[in-house]
Amino acid sequence: MKSTSHPEKGFTLIEMALVLVIAALMIGGAIDAIRAQTQKRRFDKTQDQLTDIRESIIGFAVANGRLPCPDTDFDGRENRAAGACVANASGQFTGVVPWTDLGLLPMDPWNHLFSYQVTGIFADDTALNTLNGCVETPTRSSFPLTCSGGADITIRDNAGTDLATQIPAI
Repeated sequence: MKSTSHPEKGFTLIEMALVLVIAALMIGGAIDAIRAQTQKRRFDKTQDQLTDIRESIIGFAVANGRLPCPDTDFDGRENRAAGACVANASGQFTGVVPWTDLGLLPMDPWNHLFSYQVTGIFADDTALNTLNGCVETPTRSSFPLTCSGGADITIRDNAGTDLATQIPAI
């Protein structure tokens, strides 16, 4: 009697494992590409939001003759008392961008509020820059920055090197 052997049909375990490894590598590469695209989109949106913030602050300054005060209680509005900004515990005028007053979105794509700091004399309703005998009174039609002696914000890198000094707002 003749025995006929039929070869088994199907895949071996090694072939299946190889296919799964290749599929996992392809999916992993696709996930990295999607993640990179998402980060790029978030970065681009944040850059657009920063441009909007800058333009809104400039527009506010032109309309009001002063810079806006920071929002220190996170309600979206400037924190002012008696025509001047409210300082924090360290005596600085630091908080977040007053998004409601400026008509902006409050957060970046990572759900962080935009920080904002201003030199008090550039945000006061009273005489601006009375240091060193220089007196400028802001009007609704002008925003004087010619007496910058009162600008006290300094930007430093991680090593402590000054990158910019006497900045009125950041």
